[in-house]
Amino acid sequence: MEVTDLGEPVGMVFRFDEPSTGRFIMFNTPTPLSIAWFTASGDYVSETDMEPCLLEDSNQCERFAAADSYSIAVEMFAGQLGVVGIGPGSTLELLSDSVGPECVVTR
Repeated sequence: MEVTDLGEPVGMVFRFDEPSTGRFIMFNTPTPLSIAWFTASGDYVSETDMEPCLLEDSNQCERFAAADSYSIAVEMFAGQLGVVGIGPGSTLELLSDSVGPECVVTR
């Protein structure tokens, strides 16, 4: 939330230990983002564009859901997924040495 600059990385990756159907929310996120969801094996699930929600009550913000369960979500600035090749039919591979300098890996 409240992020307006990603710095060097072009996006953020969220990895879940178990398949999820959880929804994403743009509460206090002032910058439009695009999100794509993938299975644990890297298969594309779906994507959507997410508009900011600057309301005081997060319960009034839209929740964004994948078309099916997922284990990985990738967020980028709005409209940038296709620039890096993310779209229907694409696959994703997370590399062990791809953690950004300001990321914290927890296990």
